[in-house]
Amino acid sequence: MRTRLPRPAPRRPAAPSLRRASERPAARRAVVITGVVALVGLVLAGAWAARSMVLLVFAAVLFAVLLRSLGGLLRRVAPGLSPRAAVGVSTLALVGLVALLGVAAAPRIATQADDLAIKLPDALASAQAWVQSSSWGRRALDALGDTRLPVAGGIGQISGLVGGAAGVLTNALVLIVGGVYLALDPALYERGLARLFPRGRRRRAQEVMDRMGEQLQKWLLGQFISMAVVGTFTGIGLALIGMPLALLLGVISFVVCFVPFIGPILAAIPGVLLAFTIGPEMALYALLVYVGVQQVESYFITPFVQQRTVALPPALQMFAPIV
Repeated sequence: MRTRLPRPAPRRPAAPSLRRASERPAARRAVVITGVVALVGLVLAGAWAARSMVLLVFAAVLFAVLLRSLGGLLRRVAPGLSPRAAVGVSTLALVGLVALLGVAAAPRIATQADDLAIKLPDALASAQAWVQSSSWGRRALDALGDTRLPVAGGIGQISGLVGGAAGVLTNALVLIVGGVYLALDPALYERGLARLFPRGRRRRAQEVMDRMGEQLQKWLLGQFISMAVVGTFTGIGLALIGMPLALLLGVISFVVCFVPFIGPILAAIPGVLLAFTIGPEMALYALLVYVGVQQVESYFITPFVQQRTVALPPALQMFAPIV
């Protein structure tokens, strides 16, 4: 005879209280995820609204990294100095060096700056006359319309320039003082940032911040090398084609090229306009100098330097801005 196996007892539906208990973790996770997403959105929105302040803080961090790097070099020469003392001496040495360079080169640069300010209106008029000499230029000027300002607009523009200059000076002061404070005791601010992380992740957060500081030091070194090459090549190239004020234009290129992408364009504007006072051919030669130096810097100098300093692949530097 065949033995019959006992049939399994039918499952009873879970009690409502058990179902509610199992649904609570899922609902709690959904609430937590929604809250985290909303918090991240608010943080990003706040960062975008305060983007100028974020950039100012980042600039102060870069200045602090520069001071710490100089302090590290000084401590290699004088190991007995404390980190704070090394930063203080480095700050004073940097200020003294800038003042010495200013005293040595300021008269010539100031003279060239005055000449540039005097010649720029004539350069603008020459450029406008050259543009108007062609049909496409006249169409472009007609599309732009009348750009002359009435007296009230001129007064408003002057007030805006004064206010902008005051804002630049204020930001520069905040950047310098804040950078010095950050450089004197970076561990204090690292510990404060680390407290924003869970207790078990704070040590790792401090390690990441230390590593970021090291990479920023190397990046600053590479950026300074690129700026020096751009300023030197621009000044030499403009001097070779017979451009006046080549020293000042080279200094402008050196300083402005710290800003990626926009910096080389801003550096080329005064040089090309000034070349128009000599003639369209000189303006073309000046433009070729700026474009040539910028291409060499973008495709050869900066990728090579940053690869050596921060191990950033050259192809990544070329494609990332496009993306």
